[in-house]
Amino acid sequence: MTDLIGVDPLSVEIGYGLIPLADPKQGGELLERITLLRKQAAMDMGVLVPAIRVRDNVQLGANEYVVKLRGVEVARSEAFPSQYLAMNPGGAVEKLTGVQTTEPAFGLPATWIQESQRTFAEVAGYTSSIPPRS
Repeated sequence: MTDLIGVDPLSVEIGYGLIPLADPKQGGELLERITLLRKQAAMDMGVLVPAIRVRDNVQLGANEYVVKLRGVEVARSEAFPSQYLAMNPGGAVEKLTGVQTTEPAFGLPATWIQESQRTFAEVAGYTSSIPPRS
C-alpha cells in the first residue's frame, strides 16, 4: 500500500538486464521469492513487511538494482544472473578473476565469477552461490 503522497514503503528498481529475474513469463522467480520472504518474516518474527514494488528503471545499468525505503535509496549494487557470487568468509587468500563486490546481506568481500572458476573458488575457501537462473 502506498501512502498519501504516492511513495512506496519499500521498492526495488532493476536494470533491464535483470528483468528476466522478475518476469514470470521468462521464468523469473523474484516476485514469488519476495512474497515468500514477506510471509516468512510474518510467521517467524511477527513482522509485517509491506508490499514491495519491483519495477524497471532505464536509468540504471543493465545489471544494477536499487532498494528504496519510502523513496530514499538505502542500497545499490549489481547482480549477474549467469554468474556465481563467490564470497570470502575470511579464510580465502587466493584472488579470483571477476567483478569485485561486497555481498549485500553480510557485507563480505565477494567476486562475481564464471562457472569455470567455481571449483577453484570453493577449493580456495570461497563460498559460492547458485545463479538465480541459467
